Amino acid sequence: MNDFKNIFFSLRTDKKFSQEQMAKELGVSKSSIAMWETGKRLPSPDGFEQIADYFNVDIDFLYGRTDVKRKILFDEYGDEFIHSNNNLKILEHYDKLNVTGKQEATKRVEELSHIPKYTKETTLMAAHSDNINNPEELDKIHEDIIKLSTTPPPKQ
Repeated sequence: MNDFKNIFFSLRTDKKFSQEQMAKELGVSKSSIAMWETGKRLPSPDGFEQIADYFNVDIDFLYGRTDVKRKILFDEYGDEFIHSNNNLKILEHYDKLNVTGKQEATKRVEELSHIPKYTKETTLMAAHSDNINNPEELDKIHEDIIKLSTTPPPKQ
C-alpha cells in the first residue's frame, strides 16, 4: 500500500495539478492530499473508488497490485469497450474538459456521426422486441424504417 503515495503523486503531477487544485477536483482538503502523498494517511475505500474513477484507472493500479493502468470499460450492451490509440487520445482530451466542454464535445461528435462522409459503412439490421406498446420501442422501429428506406443498397 506504500505504492499508493507514489502512484497518486504521479497521477496528480501528470495532470499538472497542484495539491490545491487536486483537492478541489476531488472535494477533499489540501492536507488530505499532502498526507496521501507522504504516506501518513490513505483515502477511505470510497475515496479510492473516487480517485480511480477520476483518473480512469483500475483500483488495483492505485493499490499497486497491477501495472495495468486503465480500468476495463463496458459499452451500453455490457461488452468490453476496446481501447484503440485514437480512443485513448480522445479520452485524454475529453478528461481535460469541464462539464460544459464535455457537453459540447459530445454534441459535436454526435453531429459528426450523422454526416455520411465521417461515418463507417455498416450493414443496417433492424431487430426489435415484441413490445410495440412501448413508445421508445416504436420510436426505434420508426427510426430504423427511415434509415432502411434512405440507405442505398450495398455495392456489388
